[in-house]
Amino acid sequence: MEEKVEVRLVYFCTSPRANEHAGGVKVIYDHSSRLNNSGLIASAIMHDRRGYAYPWAEHAVQLISDRELRPTDHLVLPEIKAAKLARIIAPRGLKYSIFVQNGYYLRDRDGGCTDADVDHAYQNASAILSISDDTSSLISLHYPHLTNRVRRVFCSVDDNVFHADGNKRNLITYMPRKNGAHAAAVVFGLKKRLPPGWEMRGIDGMNEAEVATLLKKSRIFMSFSGLEGLGLPPVEAALCGNYVIGYHGGGGREYWSSPNFEEIAVGDLGVFVSSVERRARSLSDCTDDFVELEPGMARLRAHFCRENELAALQRFVDKLIVDAPRRATAFPRRRIHADPTTKADVSWMVAGAAASARTNACVSIATGQIRGGGLAPVSLTCKLERGMKFLAMVGFVLAVPFALRAGRCLLARRRLRRAVVASKFWPTLTTASVPVPYPSKTSDPSGYWSQMNSTNARTLGDARRREVCKTQSAASTSETAPHCTNRP
Repeated sequence: MEEKVEVRLVYFCTSPRANEHAGGVKVIYDHSSRLNNSGLIASAIMHDRRGYAYPWAEHAVQLISDRELRPTDHLVLPEIKAAKLARIIAPRGLKYSIFVQNGYYLRDRDGGCTDADVDHAYQNASAILSISDDTSSLISLHYPHLTNRVRRVFCSVDDNVFHADGNKRNLITYMPRKNGAHAAAVVFGLKKRLPPGWEMRGIDGMNEAEVATLLKKSRIFMSFSGLEGLGLPPVEAALCGNYVIGYHGGGGREYWSSPNFEEIAVGDLGVFVSSVERRARSLSDCTDDFVELEPGMARLRAHFCRENELAALQRFVDKLIVDAPRRATAFPRRRIHADPTTKADVSWMVAGAAASARTNACVSIATGQIRGGGLAPVSLTCKLERGMKFLAMVGFVLAVPFALRAGRCLLARRRLRRAVVASKFWPTLTTASVPVPYPSKTSDPSGYWSQMNSTNARTLGDARRREVCKTQSAASTSETAPHCTNRP
């Protein structure tokens, strides 16, 4: 009887900068933590940079490197990396799914990829995870024949952190990193139109607890969401008792309902300013606005609860376990060459995943072949490849000194050629620089003049040389010979 191999769910994740918030990365951390804590399936996260950990994460997760991958791991790729990674791992028989958190990014891909690579990635995916109804509809729009592979998942908002406590003041909050130009224009228009006692404050560079504290104090939240699969900041603001005014970003349509939310057409900044001003004036005369908002807050708590999130993950995991391989299969021996534009941090896709410790297998990073533990042995072709690679490396090391020496010789030859050209008239100049004595028994310097005409004048110019020599002759005696140099 064959033993069933345990499947581990490994989320591949990007690595945002230290001061950059990424809601998609936070959702991945939450899902991985929920899976591990519930015992549904073992889960881990691998970033495209070794040793990276998302600094804004609120839950502990298991982080692994490329060396800790197993051939039975099921990879979950983000939609923005699916085209690049799928064309490398799909030919190797590795199973993967695509987690689409923004349906508007379906065509996004790394450099060197084409639309055909995007199509190839989705057609070979075991499942396509969708974060919202809007995202699911966009996936079905582009790939109607893959609708049966779409699995709707949810994200949760901690109602112990984001809830209304009644400690409100006349404060308007917003996130300036979302459509910053729109936010700046609306804030500028509201500065002179808000009733007395109202203020505005941007939310940026804060952790989850600090954001919740500020949202509990504010009464209006301005949403400047762009094209988003599911914007969570408006949900968090609404759960804290805010009137949310602004853009839903597409994915927010499923929860954007009055009176908790008021939709503004994207770019209609005049209506945006007027709506916020009108709401602020109405709240200035109102002391208790939770009565109107509470039904909508209850619906949001039920929709974004952990039970709903975990139930969706359970359905996805059940499907993975049913399709799990019965034993670890060896990678194809055909070597898969990575695209030159592939980042070095995802070289594990080319080298192959690390085999499970239970099967006592190990991966040859150089060739991408699994050996040991009764799996595919290293073939003669692989050994020849290693030998050729070693010889190429040795040849390169030996060729470097010869190349440097050849370069130095070439440089020396060029310098020598320039020196020869520069010294073309050197013998003539040397002869011309020797002093020529006057005849000792005559004051007529005709012999001297004729000597000058035949030497220095030919080199440095007849007119200039005659003038110099004439001047020197007038100042000299019959015993002193004038000295004419090569310099005029």
